[in-house]
Parts: sequence; structure tokens; C-alpha cells
Amino acid sequence: MLGTQIRHGINRDFPTDYRGRWGSRSTTGFVLEEVRLDGDTVPTQLSRSENGVRIRIGDPDQLVAPGIHTYTIRYLTWRQVSFRSERDSLDWNVTGSGWTWPIDRAELRLRGPEGLVWHDVRLFTGRPGSRAEDALIIAQAPGFLDAVTTRPLSLHEGLTVATFFPKGVLQQPSELQVAAHWIGDNLALFPSFLGVVGIGFYVGWLFLYGAARPPAVIVPQFAPPNGFSPATVGYLEDERLSDRSFSAGIVGLAVARHLKLIHGDGVYRLVRRQGGQPVTDLETRFEVALFHTGDELEISASNRDRVAYGGQCVYLHL
Repeated sequence: MLGTQIRHGINRDFPTDYRGRWGSRSTTGFVLEEVRLDGDTVPTQLSRSENGVRIRIGDPDQLVAPGIHTYTIRYLTWRQVSFRSERDSLDWNVTGSGWTWPIDRAELRLRGPEGLVWHDVRLFTGRPGSRAEDALIIAQAPGFLDAVTTRPLSLHEGLTVATFFPKGVLQQPSELQVAAHWIGDNLALFPSFLGVVGIGFYVGWLFLYGAARPPAVIVPQFAPPNGFSPATVGYLEDERLSDRSFSAGIVGLAVARHLKLIHGDGVYRLVRRQGGQPVTDLETRFEVALFHTGDELEISASNRDRVAYGGQCVYLHL
């Protein structure tokens, strides 16, 4: 890899950010203490990676000489232990999964307090989420655990150890401390949470006091003043007897069920009906004028005299 991917140094990614239920966030602590190359200090630069911290190791003005080199990284991390009801557990990503070149061999040396016994040790290899276990324990005794991979790791593959140990070995944080950590990790969620709570209270208040119930549908209804027929209103609006006033008179009689308006084959026919609702004197005269020669009237050129007679009757009595 020297001269191609490794020129000035290497990058080491440490995952510190994890997602929980409902989009919650959980972080682990990380503090870099020291980085050395072949025993000598080396320039480093910290930056954010997609889910944690990236250490850029190397001098940007100096190339790494060809050969075998040893990078030593010392750091502190916390909030890596899960405190359970009966026993506690450690899930540790030993190598990280951000490497862009293969790893020939990864070895884990886990040290704990004297006399600590690790239980149900599992060693996972591969990409994040993999359940492959291509690793084995080469030494285990109270207080320590050594393990090594049994195959090379490809790009973005790593080694993770999952193990349990008795309660009481480490002091469990209080519920108040756990809550404070969770709040600190999820401050970004609080505006959204408060917004949802506020909307919930507002909607509940609306329904409680009835303001959220939709009002009854308002249907506008129009009618001429008492004693005024639609033709009269049209005459007052247009200040003359227009075709619109004549049509309003016909529609007014149809609404009052004094005639039926039938349309067919491109021709309108007026058919007189018996009974109906009370109408004004003008509408009665108009009805009589329309049907003075029969109970049907076709609105056509052949009946223009009958149509004109009806219009003249309306005009004479306005």
C-alpha cells in the first residue's frame, strides 16, 4: 500500500455515534492521548467522520519511507459497557470498520481487573452487522483474554468482541446520570418533541371545547323580495325587459311547479303543469299568456308570436 494509498500516513476511524429506537442517538466518549510511528511522535489531526472520529496520522510534508512500520495509538473511551439486570456486557469494535485496505491479521488483548472472568465470549468478523466468527481465543485466564482472527479481513471489515462479566466489577451509573447522558445525546430531538407535544395539547384543547368540530355547511339561498317575481327583479336590475328577464320568468314558473322545461333534439318545450306553489299576479298573467292557446309551447321561430305575446304581457304589467 506504500506509495499508492499510504503516502504521508494513515487514517484511523473510531465509531462513537450509534442510533437507537425512534431515531434516538447514543454516543461514546473518546479522547486521543498519544500517537507514535515506530516509537516517535507523529503529527495528527482530528476530524469528524460519518459516525465518529477520524485521526489523520502523518506529516503532510513528509512521505512514509518504504518498509514495515508500527503505528501506536493510545486513547481513552467510556460508555462502552452495557449494564444489565443480572450481568454486564462489553461490545467492543476492536479494529473499526473504516479501513480502505485489507487487514492480514488482527489480534485482541483484553485486560480487566485482577480476577475478572469473562463469560460467553463471542468474536465477530466482517462488515458491520456480520455474524461471522472467523476468530479464536488463544489464551484466557482471570483478568485477561487474547484472541486472533483466522483469516484476512477485506476492505471495511473488522473484528468485534462481545462478552459478559459479573455485576459489581464496574460501578453502574445512577438513573440520573443515565438520563443526563441521554438528554445530552439527544438535544437535537427536543425541538421536534416539544413541537409534537404542543400540537397535541392544542388539538386536545380544540376538541375539548368544541372549536375543532367543523361548523355546519352554509348553503347560500337566494329569493326575490316578497311580491317580486324573478322577471321583476331582472327588469329592475337591467332597467329594461331583456331576454334574461324573460328567461327568469320561465325559470320562476318552473321552480314554482307551474310548468316543466323539456330539452330535446336541440329544442326547448314548455309544458304546463297543474297545481304548484303560489306565484305573484305578474307570474300568473305571464303563465296565462304563454299557454293561452294550449298547454305546450315550443320555443322556436314558428312560435315567435306566442313567445312575443308572453313577453309583451310581462312588459305591460311591470
